[in-house]
Amino acid sequence: MTLNTRTIGISKMNDILVYVEGGNTMLEGYIQHLGWGVTDNPEDCNVLLFSGGEDVHPMYYGEEPHPNAGPYDIHRDGLCETLFLKAAYHDNVIIVGICRGAQFVNVMCGGSLIQDIGYDHCRDHYVNCIYPKYDKILVSSTHHQVMLPGPGASVLMTSSINPDNMYSEPIAECVQYGDTILCLQSHPEYLGYDKLSQFFKEKVENMFANWRMKT
Repeated sequence: MTLNTRTIGISKMNDILVYVEGGNTMLEGYIQHLGWGVTDNPEDCNVLLFSGGEDVHPMYYGEEPHPNAGPYDIHRDGLCETLFLKAAYHDNVIIVGICRGAQFVNVMCGGSLIQDIGYDHCRDHYVNCIYPKYDKILVSSTHHQVMLPGPGASVLMTSSINPDNMYSEPIAECVQYGDTILCLQSHPEYLGYDKLSQFFKEKVENMFANWRMKT
């Protein structure tokens, strides 16, 4: 399978306007480096990006807190839930999550999380990707939780990092819901992960181009 880049030339990628939830200045600078715009107003964006941070509280996916999980920010979880629901059901925008943001969006889409996979996952590792040009690329992770995709999810990337063989399935690293929601656990904005950054840019621009043709 290959990424469909046919429609990118039709759409002006500098029309992408991103609101970065959490006010992550590194991500905002990275977004501008990609040639996209950044806005401080979520009402103006056509891409809503949820950034990294604290663990998502497990009450959002019907579980009690694991002893090794946390810290949590219940206030932020609530603000993110409001943003997500409004974007998903009213604003018709593309929704992207990175790191904690990916885990949060995955939960909002009906998935859940492994609350503590151990800090062996918090290091550079290689992922398998369904797109051959991005298979076996190096990624960076800074989290001890991982996504369990929900109904209807397409798993785009997996890894085999699995401490003590605790889990029978590969770890989901990147999942997509429908045509407009992308969850990426690793950090394309970090320096030194050019192939991952290229994947992220190409994937979001394809989603944007297809979204724009339908709106």
